Amino acid sequence: MSTGRTTTSTDTYDYVIVGGGLEGLAIAWGLTSRGEKSVLVIERDQLCGGMTGKSSGVVRAHYGTPSVAKMGWKGTKFFHDAPEILGDDCGFRNCGYMVAVGEENVGNLEATIAMQQGLGVDVEFIGGDKARELWPGLHVDDFAKIAYEPLGGRGDAPMLGMAFSVVARQQGAKIRQGTTVTGFTRESEADGARVTGVTLGDGSTVGAGQVILATGAWAAQLGETIGLDIPVRAQRAQLMLVDPGEPLPHVPVLSDLVSLQYLAGEPNGDILCGNSDHHDVHWADPDNYPNKADDDFIEWTIGKLM
Repeated sequence: MSTGRTTTSTDTYDYVIVGGGLEGLAIAWGLTSRGEKSVLVIERDQLCGGMTGKSSGVVRAHYGTPSVAKMGWKGTKFFHDAPEILGDDCGFRNCGYMVAVGEENVGNLEATIAMQQGLGVDVEFIGGDKARELWPGLHVDDFAKIAYEPLGGRGDAPMLGMAFSVVARQQGAKIRQGTTVTGFTRESEADGARVTGVTLGDGSTVGAGQVILATGAWAAQLGETIGLDIPVRAQRAQLMLVDPGEPLPHVPVLSDLVSLQYLAGEPNGDILCGNSDHHDVHWADPDNYPNKADDDFIEWTIGKLM
């Protein structure tokens, strides 16, 4: 991988965004919406083909850190306004978001909800009867407290990313797919020298006023090419789809912090089952990991779902 200066420069842009997933495309949309015209997005494969395509798409403001909760709330409202802003509903389904805890976590949930309400988040506590009304057949006896966000729900990350790409292009951004960034060009070989562009797999370079790294799980690999330590690691999180046997109504996303799982209704009627227990972390190479659920995960998930 090249880390030094290269003499063959192809183009120069004010902003070069490395990574054509949801984050990179949202940044391109944001920059061009501010009037920036010299913006290039570089994607090594196809747009939204990496981690964006594996998102569970949960839309919520339920976070314990005020800054993140505020961003979540702004994002939630964005989905509701997307048809006007982007000209596309982006596949959003406003089914609501529910989080339930056991007795040992009631105090934490109450403090978190109070903080969120102070930020203006539309969230309230509901009882077991209301929870069963929203999720028919739900066993609520082990839930001591349940909070509900009526404006939350399910997004579609690839659809949102592509909607950002369409508008960003209309506003002047350029996008290159099938183009691999292998490193960066700099003012000099000295450590800490300002980055001036990117090196591509064919040996050519693209100059940039600013380079924005939006590669998610792959950020650390590119950072290493210029001695930059980016503390990002990929964690393998398994998912499973279950046929409920009979049609489900428009159920909210459920974050069950007693069984440490989350459940969501899919457009085709299946239940998406995800794991919220991160005690046993499975670190993974984002380019080489099993792309199907393990047998023991399936058995463990079915037991919790039942």
